Amino acid sequence: MIASEYIAGTLIPPFDPISLSTVFAKGTPIKLGANELLYMPEEQSTHVYLVVSGEIRLYNINADGREFTLGVFGENEIVGECELLTNSLRAGYAMARGCTELLALGKTKFLHQVQESAELAMMFTRIVSFKNRLAERKMESLLFKNAHAKVAEQLLALAEQHGQPVDAPGGERVLDIAYPITHQEIANLIGATRETVSYVLLDFKSMQMILTSRRRIAIRDVARLKEIARS
Repeated sequence: MIASEYIAGTLIPPFDPISLSTVFAKGTPIKLGANELLYMPEEQSTHVYLVVSGEIRLYNINADGREFTLGVFGENEIVGECELLTNSLRAGYAMARGCTELLALGKTKFLHQVQESAELAMMFTRIVSFKNRLAERKMESLLFKNAHAKVAEQLLALAEQHGQPVDAPGGERVLDIAYPITHQEIANLIGATRETVSYVLLDFKSMQMILTSRRRIAIRDVARLKEIARS
């Protein structure tokens, strides 16, 4: 199946880059290196952050020491707002996935702007609601779907955000996921082991649904992946 058959999901991020730029106009620039922590669990929530470039990964670590990725946020997306709005401690880890630049806005300035503008208050309400819906959908997937369904769902989500129609060797039209990602990173996103993800991807490849190379995946059959993701 060719890439044009992919239909985007129904959850649309309510982020307004222009409004966010206004909010963070007086933010303090921060630069993080790859795998550098922005904050940790139980820390005081003193700032909210706008990602200017790069990505921030939010995650937790379970009792067995396994990481579980809650979300990955990129350019013009914000992190840390939920704890500020609820006046709570940090609930997880925030780490730069690669070299990342952010703008940091202190709690007092952030809350003042939200309180003074009904439009901004509504926007951040929508952002928090959107993230809660994503978390609920992720939890449902973890509880009720098997490994094949979870990997298929994650590949479709990555394709929705990063998919590019390209010609594979031999002239076949595929949907290339232009986002380098390891088997371990996929495992962290779906609450599985790296070995399980590797097995599922090999299975998908043998069924001629995907093509793989080092840290890259291209989808050959979107319709079959969507069928598996719904199972």
